[in-house]
Amino acid sequence: MPRISMIACLAFLLPCNIFAQVTLQGKVADERTKSEVGYVTISLLKKEDSSLVKGQVSDSAGAFSLTNVAPGRYYVLATVLGYERKYTEFHILSSAQSNLGTIFLVPNTQQLGTVSVSGSRPTQSLQADKLTISVANNALYNTSMNAFDVLTKIPGITRGTDGALQISGRNTPTIFIDGKPLVLTPGEIEQYLSGLPPNSIQSIEVIAQPSARYDGEYKGIIDIKLKRDATLGLQGTANIYLQQNAASFAEGYTSLTYKTPKFVYTGRIGYTLGTTLYRYNAYQQLANTNWMSTTNNVSYHNNNLNFLVGTEYTINKNHQVEFSWRRNNTDRETGARSMLSTTNAAKTTLLDVSHSFNLALPQNTNNTFNLNYTGHIGQTNIQFLGNRMQATSKQTEDFQHYNDFTKALLTQWKTKLQNDISITSAQVDVNRPLFQGTLRFGGRYAANITKNDLRYDTLNVEKNFVVDSGRTNRFNYNEYVHAGYVSYERKLGKLQYSVGLRVENTQSAANAITTKNITERNFTRLLPSISLSYQLQAQQQVSFSYAARMTRPVFAQLNPFRFYNSPLNFFVGNPYLQPSTTHTINLSYAVKSWFVSMNIGKEFDVMGRYPLYDTVTNELQYLGKNFPYTEFITIETSVPLRVTKWWRMQHNLQLNYKKEKFPYLDQVYAIPNYDFRLNGTQVFTLPKSFTFELRYLYQSPYGNSLYRMQQYSSIDVAVSKSFLDNKLMVKLNYYDIFDNYQVTLTFREQQIINNRLTHYNANRRAGISIVYNFGKSTLKAKQRVRTEEENRIGF
Repeated sequence: MPRISMIACLAFLLPCNIFAQVTLQGKVADERTKSEVGYVTISLLKKEDSSLVKGQVSDSAGAFSLTNVAPGRYYVLATVLGYERKYTEFHILSSAQSNLGTIFLVPNTQQLGTVSVSGSRPTQSLQADKLTISVANNALYNTSMNAFDVLTKIPGITRGTDGALQISGRNTPTIFIDGKPLVLTPGEIEQYLSGLPPNSIQSIEVIAQPSARYDGEYKGIIDIKLKRDATLGLQGTANIYLQQNAASFAEGYTSLTYKTPKFVYTGRIGYTLGTTLYRYNAYQQLANTNWMSTTNNVSYHNNNLNFLVGTEYTINKNHQVEFSWRRNNTDRETGARSMLSTTNAAKTTLLDVSHSFNLALPQNTNNTFNLNYTGHIGQTNIQFLGNRMQATSKQTEDFQHYNDFTKALLTQWKTKLQNDISITSAQVDVNRPLFQGTLRFGGRYAANITKNDLRYDTLNVEKNFVVDSGRTNRFNYNEYVHAGYVSYERKLGKLQYSVGLRVENTQSAANAITTKNITERNFTRLLPSISLSYQLQAQQQVSFSYAARMTRPVFAQLNPFRFYNSPLNFFVGNPYLQPSTTHTINLSYAVKSWFVSMNIGKEFDVMGRYPLYDTVTNELQYLGKNFPYTEFITIETSVPLRVTKWWRMQHNLQLNYKKEKFPYLDQVYAIPNYDFRLNGTQVFTLPKSFTFELRYLYQSPYGNSLYRMQQYSSIDVAVSKSFLDNKLMVKLNYYDIFDNYQVTLTFREQQIINNRLTHYNANRRAGISIVYNFGKSTLKAKQRVRTEEENRIGF
């Protein structure tokens, strides 16, 4: 087990002033009115070559603060929509603080002219290991309903037809908020993002290749930077979203912030009511050559409440603590209606029809507590993140299966589930100057305790419910992770490099109580990383990085019992699954807002699903299993253009190659797969504060070694209008106009399994969003000292 020496940590925490660095402060105002200009992009450039040193976005009062700036000669570039660019030259001396005073910007009064294609003001930039997207004051996101809508437009991020996000076409990202991971279940994260209005987001950082300082399971990171406002007093946002397709759905959120010179109090409450839909279709040839068609329609009726309360306390300019409590209550009614019909081999005669009904009542309660500390001791910065999540899920089901010809009840079962999850984690991150660079090190501990108790009662021939011992399931899973890392980064002229090593030890015990089977694991992984970035000239750079990541199997993949998709289709977990390891190399080139990036890698011990068809019962089951490897190459590029002052566009293209070695039955499959994905956005800024948007997406045919997937596409339109000096925003969206956003899979080897599956999530829908910002400052604004984490935004 990796240990971090306490003596070594204390030695590094001692103040060090060998390389004096200063804090650069200032504010931005309108030259004519002398009023503050908020959310201005501040770029610190070296005078000698105009290379970017660091950047930040000012708060709503125009104030900014850049920390850890070495003495020297610089330019400060201030840019914001509606004003001319402003360069300010200055010389930093060896003092603890340097104040630029007020930077005055001149309004841009140029009228709309003829159409001419030119590069837009940089709203995205690729720097070293991350892509930074400016969301505030960006017309491309004016019509976005929520954070999910924003993410679907960002280069490198894709959203599947089921709503799941992916980075670089294959990795599920971890969501961060202001540099801190969001410790919630996947469903609660989706709920949080769907209630987060775009006007609360300052910028988004996409880290497709996380370094050694991040948890080994983070294959990709989306860090959402919320707007930081230095204005004191009460402010708030109210947001309501209404959606309509074959069902109605509504969400409402209200957030409040009250700031004093020492305390920041926050509160947020959200409520979800209504129905979402899902449909599963399967068409399969049985062993006796007959054909069976399955249609499963599922409706999810929501009645969910969530809230957040928190406070930040600034002890002094060097120390800050933060506490928050988040609670999510999910109360659903899930109704599934399935129809199974069988025809003869010639598809001319209907042989059998049956229907099944399943009423499930899932309830979930999740309490998450966060305690964070940020401090500065001399030149040493310290951050502590503590999290505790306690979640309880309960669900009852009543499944009934009838024959349509005879009206006979074929089978009936009832289930009762309770699942308890407890996650505790503590993380310490330290950084300090060393040899004109930055040394980072830290450690993390996490404990995941999961208890699952699922009981099946089946109706017997005597019409009594008896325990079904073959499916009743008691399964506990305990996992403990100890990790430590060290990394060093430095800039040498135009070259910036970072090297790091992470060590993770995992101890786990999977206890299948029902079958009296205990599987224990104890393994350690070394996860190195390296990153090189070279500034060719101003706003032009080339980068190289390598990182090793790992993926541990989760509870559902280990639980050796059935999870039903339909009466004859289910997934079975495997307690013997091994973790996978991924090695990835990234090459990228960026000029201003345009970039191209290539990921090349290989994943070993890939966790997947192994389909098996029972020719006697006609059941199709998917077994969890490790496969030898997957090779992959992904090439991505993004081209944002500003055609005129009122017309902007952006196109993202992703090219994919994948080959996986997949032993199946008595064959080994390793079939190369190629595909591409193109999505684009056209935004038109119209008179009277109207914005119109057209979005489109095309995914070419794709697949893996066993399945081929058909192409799919979608077209969306949206319009928005602001009122009351931008305090009120109304947005209308129509998603997937032609209803083409669905996934269809066909098994390659039809002599083994001749089937076709379709997943449809009812993405065609109309929605309206109303966002209102309110509040009035009652206290005098005071300059706030920002942390290192907040200053990592680069533009």
